[in-house]
Amino acid sequence: MSKTENAEEMIKKVRDHQEIVDVLHRFMAAQDSADWDALLETITPDARVESARFGEMRGADEVVAVCKRALSHYDGIIHVMNNVRIEQNGDKAKVHYYAISYHLRRGVEGGETLTNRGMNTVDVVRTGQGWKLDCYRSSKIAWQEGNPKVRVNKADPATHGG
Repeated sequence: MSKTENAEEMIKKVRDHQEIVDVLHRFMAAQDSADWDALLETITPDARVESARFGEMRGADEVVAVCKRALSHYDGIIHVMNNVRIEQNGDKAKVHYYAISYHLRRGVEGGETLTNRGMNTVDVVRTGQGWKLDCYRSSKIAWQEGNPKVRVNKADPATHGG
């Protein structure tokens, strides 16, 4: 390989890394802002989510519907990811990262906030529209602080625990 080929390959690798991180940021930001159309743009049509809390979801429409159901009762949500590790193999990659999610629901007795921390794994694929999430596996919560009642949606206790 020439120096030019090495440089081009390195630039492609760095660009892929940034685009993969970007789709994950957009995935989380769409949930935080309840922008369900934007969420749909970050996942493949056959996307799968494996959630320790909500079980397995298949297909983009079901994933978005469950996210909407699970998150719509909060007054505010902020997802943060760090320590991103990407194992790329061509047009596919497995991403591991730490996640912190802050939840706010005003007026809850015992405190209005709940913070979860955990480790997640995501499979992403390169599509004609860029990188998209194909399988999202949320971990069991590593630890939690705050008021667990914040997560309870009284209108939907089967989904959120009561």
